[in-house]
Amino acid sequence: MFRIELEKLISGKESNSNNLIEIRIGDQDLTIYQNSVFKKYDNYLFIAREENEKSLYVISPNENYGVFDLFTGVLQSNNNDVKIKRCKLEHQNVEAIQKIFDFTIPKLLGFKNSFGFGDRIGLANPAHLRSLKAEDDFAPILAQQSIRELSRTIRRAEDVMDAAVWAVIQEGWTAGFGSDADHLKTTKDIDTMVNAGFTMFTFDPSDHVVNEADTMSIVELEKYISNLIWDSSSSTSEVLKKYSEKDISVNDSLTLSPSKEDSQRALVKYGKSILHIKKMNSYLKETYPEAPVEIEVSVDETESVTTPFEHFFMANELTQLGVEFISLAPRFIGDFEKGIDYKGNLEIL
Repeated sequence: MFRIELEKLISGKESNSNNLIEIRIGDQDLTIYQNSVFKKYDNYLFIAREENEKSLYVISPNENYGVFDLFTGVLQSNNNDVKIKRCKLEHQNVEAIQKIFDFTIPKLLGFKNSFGFGDRIGLANPAHLRSLKAEDDFAPILAQQSIRELSRTIRRAEDVMDAAVWAVIQEGWTAGFGSDADHLKTTKDIDTMVNAGFTMFTFDPSDHVVNEADTMSIVELEKYISNLIWDSSSSTSEVLKKYSEKDISVNDSLTLSPSKEDSQRALVKYGKSILHIKKMNSYLKETYPEAPVEIEVSVDETESVTTPFEHFFMANELTQLGVEFISLAPRFIGDFEKGIDYKGNLEIL
């Protein structure tokens, strides 16, 4: 009987707007999330809510317990008709879920339209998913947290990933999702996030940005550059020659014409940052050659605003140094804040 009921729930997922439904399994009355009902071979899995606590239920109706035995939990029923296990929404069971459902593993998004939801406490991801439709050409980045935020919220990287996976199961989201290891500054940060299964790595070299470059004199700029050791394949003078007093056509509607001073300020401001990003990128690729990864670069938390030419300068130099990245976040003028779209002059922005 329970098989018929669960099959009905699977076939009628899209017709239930609130996702909750009452059902009796064996001798238990359960409030389950209808969209979370999945079938693997002859085993059924779903998330049920009891007061304020959620659990994963795994049900096997026959002698084939291959999926059933992957999960750690408490046996609720064991008779000739049904075998039921109640499992905590914990990391060990996330690992089991990811072995049988590929859509619970974060994937590379590349240049696909996406949005980082940034669930800082691990409770909002289900609501985030309900704001989207599977047919939308828009990918959610569900697991997104920086090392700083992990410290402040007293969470582990695994906690962030687990919350995303359970949300995907609860809401029946099978269209895929991304994961962003945000604002990483050290190779130790990389280790932490790779081991938690993150796929996008946002390198934050802001500690190496020279904000004072905006106000340095020409003499100070030249002195700084003379002490800057560039990559072995080229020198700082060769870097400057590529840009100084040159017209750079970005596209049909945008041409950049940096002066020698513009080039010097860009090199001083972002030179060490570019070299640090290369170091982080090399560590990631060499230490974890089999890991599916993509790179983002972010200098958006610095004091100094990134000019259009400096934006191009960073992107071009990183590319020439062999760093493949999917996005580069500059420091815009003004402020973007939570709950406030933008503070500042819109015309200048």
